[in-house]
Amino acid sequence: MPAPTLFDYSDHSPYSNPGNHTGYFSELSTDPEELHRFVCTAVVHYRAGGPQLTETQKFDPDRRWLTSILDAAEMRAPLDGPRTQAQQVAGCCRDHTLLALGVLRTHGISARSRIGFASYFVPDWRSDHVVGERWDGDRWVRFDPELDQKDFDFDVNDMPTGAGAPFVTAAEAWLAVRAGTADPTKFGVDPDLPGLSGRNFVRDYVLLEVAHRHRDELLLWDLWGPRLKSPVVGEAAGGSVAARIQEAGLPGADVSEAELDSIADELAYLLVAADAGDEEAADQLAELYREDVRLHPGERVLTLSPTGHVGITDLAAAHNKEPGQRVSASLFRTSLTLASIFTVAYLSPRVIPRFTITTGLPPSAACRTNRSPLITVSEEPATSSASAESTSANARSTRSRGTFSPK
Repeated sequence: MPAPTLFDYSDHSPYSNPGNHTGYFSELSTDPEELHRFVCTAVVHYRAGGPQLTETQKFDPDRRWLTSILDAAEMRAPLDGPRTQAQQVAGCCRDHTLLALGVLRTHGISARSRIGFASYFVPDWRSDHVVGERWDGDRWVRFDPELDQKDFDFDVNDMPTGAGAPFVTAAEAWLAVRAGTADPTKFGVDPDLPGLSGRNFVRDYVLLEVAHRHRDELLLWDLWGPRLKSPVVGEAAGGSVAARIQEAGLPGADVSEAELDSIADELAYLLVAADAGDEEAADQLAELYREDVRLHPGERVLTLSPTGHVGITDLAAAHNKEPGQRVSASLFRTSLTLASIFTVAYLSPRVIPRFTITTGLPPSAACRTNRSPLITVSEEPATSSASAESTSANARSTRSRGTFSPK
């Protein structure tokens, strides 16, 4: 089976399709700075900076499809105007990137999302993250739509790749871990959450990277196949999730550790080779992804949401529902065990913002809370802007994390 082509990447996936907002998207600029401004105005990070979410916003992180994100945003304020934090859609890095993909693909520009780890949020740490890539006619150009160029010493719209890059793909990280050239304890959600970091966390993200590369841009907390082996799954709902997975017929949870290592090795090698221009490797990767039912999401996935929702999600049915209308083959709330992990996400001292959420924020810090200082209405007193270090330590300090995947 052939790999996705440039034409495929220029067309919408079910996740990036803006639907009835296509006309508006066709009028938006594809300029990187304008994309940054748009995505950071539409979406507020659900946790970084400690925003006080409304009851409606608490459902937002489960919006998989761009149509749902845009519908919610338009219901709260005009898409082309300023908005308060309460009028933004609560989301994460995956949603910022999905918005950017939606605009680029609407204009016929080939674009895709990449799953990996960023070194520019927390010192001496690789934070799990999602960025984008756009085809410029000659090569794939990596970009992070959340970042403001003023606050970083690398080009955020044409990010360096390879050894020492500020963002490494999950495949690159896994191969480095396997080769012993990277410390697996330095990769994950947060240094204070060892259960959401480390070797197996990196391995898990290889599977997620493969899905996104093939235009299945699911939520970071949608699980299927070998991803169901995550320790967090065993803790969910008092340990009853395993039975629900079996009832739903989700394959892949019984893969052994040794086999999973081998699967991740092969996928990672093919991903890196495909990135280097090996078309045969790209085709082999696509064939594995489509033919092995454990590697791609089927009609149902397990959702472990930072909202506290845990359930088997029917993707086809959920596409036609709002997040507040839960659609699951089986649906239940988290137990105290799993809820304690989510509580860390919302209440950890690391979430306390260093800067007040106002138009006085440095641009990158504003985007951490996704309140553009150029367009968002401020509801709070202005503060002075702190000078940005070359690696944006101030911006990093505003991005704390701590759920299954917090981006």
